[in-house]
Amino acid sequence: MAQISHAEKEIKLKIVYYGPALSGKTTNLIYIHQVLFPNQAVKLFSINTGDDRTLFFDLLPLELGRVNGYDLKLQLFTVPGQVRYNQTRRAVLSKTDGVVFVADSQKGFEDSNLESYANLKENLALNHLPYASIPLIIQYNKQDLDGIHSVEALDRQLNDRRVPSFGAIAITGVGVLQTLKQSILQVLGQFSRTFPEFPVSEIEDRIDRSFEAVLDAYQQGSRAAAPVAEPEAAFREKLQASAHNIKVRESRDEISQAELLEKAVETNIEMAELYNALNTTKNQLEQKSRELTILTQVTQALVEPFDPEQLPRMLFKSVLMTFQTSYGTILRLDPGSGRFQELFIAGFSKDPLDSLPLSGSDSLARHLFEQQKPYFFNAFSYDAEALPGMPPAELAEQLKKRHIMAFMSVPLRAAETQFGLVTLYQLINEASVLKAYGAEELRFLNRLGAVISLAFERMEQAKRLNAADSQADTLIAERTAAFEQQAHNLSAQNADYQNRLHKLETLLVPIVRMDQERYQRVQAFRTDISKPLSSVLTAGKILEKFGVTSKDNLDKFLEVLREESARLNQVLAGFEAATTRYFQPADFVEGSFPLSELLAKVRELYLPVIKMKRLEFREDIPDELPYVLGDRHKLQYVLNQLVENALQYTSSGYLEIRAQFNPVLNDRFMVVSVADTGSGISRENLPRIFERFFREAGDFGTQQVNFGLGLAFSKEIIEHYSGRIWAKSEEGLGTTVYVELPVHQRGR
Repeated sequence: MAQISHAEKEIKLKIVYYGPALSGKTTNLIYIHQVLFPNQAVKLFSINTGDDRTLFFDLLPLELGRVNGYDLKLQLFTVPGQVRYNQTRRAVLSKTDGVVFVADSQKGFEDSNLESYANLKENLALNHLPYASIPLIIQYNKQDLDGIHSVEALDRQLNDRRVPSFGAIAITGVGVLQTLKQSILQVLGQFSRTFPEFPVSEIEDRIDRSFEAVLDAYQQGSRAAAPVAEPEAAFREKLQASAHNIKVRESRDEISQAELLEKAVETNIEMAELYNALNTTKNQLEQKSRELTILTQVTQALVEPFDPEQLPRMLFKSVLMTFQTSYGTILRLDPGSGRFQELFIAGFSKDPLDSLPLSGSDSLARHLFEQQKPYFFNAFSYDAEALPGMPPAELAEQLKKRHIMAFMSVPLRAAETQFGLVTLYQLINEASVLKAYGAEELRFLNRLGAVISLAFERMEQAKRLNAADSQADTLIAERTAAFEQQAHNLSAQNADYQNRLHKLETLLVPIVRMDQERYQRVQAFRTDISKPLSSVLTAGKILEKFGVTSKDNLDKFLEVLREESARLNQVLAGFEAATTRYFQPADFVEGSFPLSELLAKVRELYLPVIKMKRLEFREDIPDELPYVLGDRHKLQYVLNQLVENALQYTSSGYLEIRAQFNPVLNDRFMVVSVADTGSGISRENLPRIFERFFREAGDFGTQQVNFGLGLAFSKEIIEHYSGRIWAKSEEGLGTTVYVELPVHQRGR
């Protein structure tokens, strides 16, 4: 009876190998275990007596696939054949889905066969399992011995239901897999009829093809069979070594409590199932560990120093070891010829897929390459997508001719461009028919394929870099002299460009500054001229509206008109001077005269203003000074401008004029300075006070008419005589302006 666990998503089916003692039941299971699981991934579980005779049962679990999301599992049991273990046989037979009765073909064993067959019917009835309908297969073992009954004669003795029967030599495998296949198909058929919600037709087809393929392969000799002539005792001893055995002390006492025995059997079955589950988990963990190890190794290989030519080969060998196969290839498509190049090949002289035509002139490898996705195929189960131009059955036949059970292939890509395939093969004599490559193995190979792609990409990059280095060395050698000459020329040109750039910057800065100042001067001129004009216009409007009421009013209006007209004339004169005055050598009238005459004129002009502003006037003039040489009017203009600027920016304190002459230090010039206690000049503007039109920001809009030209003209006059003019100032404390006046030297 099938056991369905909805919680575990699992369906368990059970087949019991029944028969007399030493008929070959356990030998059947051991042979099946060797054929289907040559790598011992699944253990054969046995509970035996001290002399290796079956006490309770042998158990071999098989996984048949998935149906509607449920794992379909099959358990193969044997029962002890000795008469005294009837209670055990009954317990093991409980809830079975099918029976394989193994009879002894030797003459003289007729009674033991009949007794065991009758015992089977009896125990089926006691377990409420109808003999008439339960799936049943009869196997007549030991057909290789002398003195045996024929299959037909044995059928007449035992096969009252006319169920399928097979002659067998379990020790060499003859008839073993045929028996198992037929029993599995019977059990699946009955399960499908009982539970139609679980269609198993695909699994039935796969079982049918898989076992046929294995049988064909063994008949062709692709897998070595056990020795035919080996005595059964020696063969049994060797085969038992592959099973997981538990030794139990054999009791000679008859067990009277059936319930206790049944519990013992159930407990041991559960223990066997638990052991199998643990073994499956262990195998899965070991596989995951191998996968993590190989991923770590190949990833580490990519980041460590490596030989670009050897890295892909090393990774390919690691992949073969990971999947425990000796057969695989890496193909690369040659864009020029459109054919594959075999970069690496193991186990073959030529890649099987590249030599297998699919449709037209394309090979199966070329088709998989163009599909650009991972692919696997099992020649026994056809667990894969259909390929155009070749039905799965035909492809399976082609692969089996090459002794290939399964393959999986993943694309290799570099920079989003596919360039090759890596393919691994499973040969029929290399792995279990029930554990061929599948989706899980394909996913892991695809991850490894990405790493191999990176290795190839790095190899190509290294080749390109080496080629580029070689070309670069050649190019450098050829052009070094030219570059040096060009560097020399560029250096000279750069120096010239830097010089020109400096000159341009030197010219550009004043131009920009002048443009800014021009705007400021226009605004200042507009302000200076608008005030007197506004005053004149206002006075005119008052006279026009009110007339002259008295002589005093008339005098006041006339005084306003005179002052503002004079101011306007002064503004216009200053503007004219600003736009026209440039001193030429012919403008200077040379002569000699005392400095005191110039200073007396300064006192006459500015002393009233000094007193009006209530400033203290100081002088420090030596009694004996040499004569001044030059144009009297222009030098007078210089001194007047120094005093006028001092008065303009001084509202309290003093104004001081000094004169010094030290012929030892400089016998060509005397120094005259004008100092004030005015507002002072900022440090950044001090070097610019001798520029034309320069006025500090606070000067604009003042009552004084000032175009910022007085000091600029003074500098031009003094420099005409090769003298100097300079200033010292501190904001808030005042300013001192120094000027060198040329001295008349007699005798020269």
